[in-house]
Amino acid sequence: MTRGTFYLIATLAALLATTCAMYLTPAPADVKYPELSRNLYIHVPAALGGFYVAFTVTLIGSVAYLAKRDLRWDRFAAAGAEVGVLFCIANIVNGMIWSKYEWGAPWHWDPIQTMTLIVALAYLAYLGFRASIVEREGRARLSSVLGILLFVLIPLNYATIRLGFLGPSLMEELGRFVKPELEPMVRGIMFGPAFIGFLMLTLYLVHLGAKTMEAEERLEEVLAR
Repeated sequence: MTRGTFYLIATLAALLATTCAMYLTPAPADVKYPELSRNLYIHVPAALGGFYVAFTVTLIGSVAYLAKRDLRWDRFAAAGAEVGVLFCIANIVNGMIWSKYEWGAPWHWDPIQTMTLIVALAYLAYLGFRASIVEREGRARLSSVLGILLFVLIPLNYATIRLGFLGPSLMEELGRFVKPELEPMVRGIMFGPAFIGFLMLTLYLVHLGAKTMEAEERLEEVLAR
């Protein structure tokens, strides 16, 4: 079994378990839209196993490239940023849907919303910066430095969510959706499979993205002959 096939099978299995768990987990009855609260069980794992992991791959790839000067690591860094931006924007849209129904408008410039938007825009700028440099070695070197510097936004984003780093948030009340009596089930049945599912999906997409970039570079070399 190839690595890509393994990632794909593991991703599908974990996401299937997540989907089943979403329909089996009781929704809290004391919120305006009980069924919408299930969104939380996807929203959180999609952040932790999605764009947090993807941007960590960008950091690792950037450090590894500067240490080894191997373009393979630069491709992983770039693929991580692409997948991370995809998940980050998806999570922002997901949160806006929640916000629309729970708080009356899709956007409130809430600290968590704002910080997550900053992360998405910063890594979009990283991808734009990469696209502006044609020479591979120079692009990899400069992008690696930027990829390392940008990672500081990830712990800041986490601190904003968990510690209120940028001030109080409307989303602090999300904690009440995870009832004490449901916590073991939510962690074991819900967040576990969901996190594994998004983690495997992220790794699969990063692997696929890096391989695609490698194929594109080889094609460019062939056409340049």
